[in-house]
Amino acid sequence: MKNIDLTITFEEPKYWSAKANLGTEQNPEPYVVFAHSLEELRELIQEGVTGDLGIEGIAFNEVFKANSEAFPV
Repeated sequence: MKNIDLTITFEEPKYWSAKANLGTEQNPEPYVVFAHSLEELRELIQEGVTGDLGIEGIAFNEVFKANSEAFPV
């Protein structure tokens, strides 16, 4: 299982975004998702990774970013 940091930000209560690098440092592959709630964001991320991208065997470490400071959940 590969663990990847997923940085989650919220600009206001109804605007959430998440970004992860699914590639390597030499060959980055950004994965970005937008949603209206944290629950919707999590669902879209899983659907995208397992469905559209067809990637198995990864898990995300959620890192929330607020007021320019990131903190893990």
